[in-house]
Amino acid sequence: MTIIKNTYSIRHHPLTAIDENVADLVIKGAAEHQLASGVANYAIRPPLQILEAYCDITGQRISMATLKSPAIEKILRGFTAAMAGKEFVELKGDLSKVYCRHLFQALTMAQTHLPGAHSVAWESLMFAPSATECTRMAAASDFHRWYWKGWTIQWQRHPGIHLRLAQLVKPYGQDFVEKIYRALEMHYRNRARAFRAEWNYMFDYLSANDTAWPKSTFSTEAGVKHFMHAFTLSYFTRSKEMEKDAKSQIKNWNKFLNAVEGCLCIGEIWAKLGSSIRRPLPSTKHGSETKVHKREDGILVQEKLLTSIPLHVTDSEAIDLLFSHQE
Repeated sequence: MTIIKNTYSIRHHPLTAIDENVADLVIKGAAEHQLASGVANYAIRPPLQILEAYCDITGQRISMATLKSPAIEKILRGFTAAMAGKEFVELKGDLSKVYCRHLFQALTMAQTHLPGAHSVAWESLMFAPSATECTRMAAASDFHRWYWKGWTIQWQRHPGIHLRLAQLVKPYGQDFVEKIYRALEMHYRNRARAFRAEWNYMFDYLSANDTAWPKSTFSTEAGVKHFMHAFTLSYFTRSKEMEKDAKSQIKNWNKFLNAVEGCLCIGEIWAKLGSSIRRPLPSTKHGSETKVHKREDGILVQEKLLTSIPLHVTDSEAIDLLFSHQE
């Protein structure tokens, strides 16, 4: 059974078997090769992610030292043979061969920036399945098959939504991640338009701050609400920096929080809540019907969020006021 069926589902998996400086060098080499060859499209991130999968499954690493050793040639040849077989990855047409060639070309170009690098060169004849690599892929563990399948919510006549959950596996564990995926998959099944992008932003935030929010955080209502408050501040600060419309963001945020409470706060994944997560109140009235009053200082104020917002402030300033009045 093929391990990777959709490369889009693994495009945000973190690089752990491939050192970050190696990845940067490969990406730089790819850009230079593309410029020198004059080709319009030159994919390098997908093959780099697939190479990461191959190294992870086979227990190999690629460091800067590896690039100076014959080991890099052995890894690339094994990877190419695996790509040519049917057990590792499922790609259309000759894309598997194209991806292998791109990696070799990018590394060849990158070698000019690394004194002592072991020379590698693409040869079309290398692209052929081998019994050794087929056996290695067929012997992949259940964990590797689960991890490299990715987490996709599918719908009919829709390409699906890919959740960025891979980054949470190491700090939070397989069971925690799988429960989140199952809850979201069930909630959004056949409801493509209802999915909120805020989910993936939350996974990104949790991964970047995993030491501040250990797994035990989500075992209590106080912990859940503390985390969501911090994420709210982070999310709206980012929205402000990107100059997004505050009213639209608040409307979307409330929908997201409803989903968080319905999917996660059920006692099995996160703690059950005795009361809702604090949120801005949605406005369903026309401008002339909203609650507006004049303060003692004469400023007109509209009460439609967590706090009273003066009518003359900008959306960006409204977010500042919103945050400054939260506990």
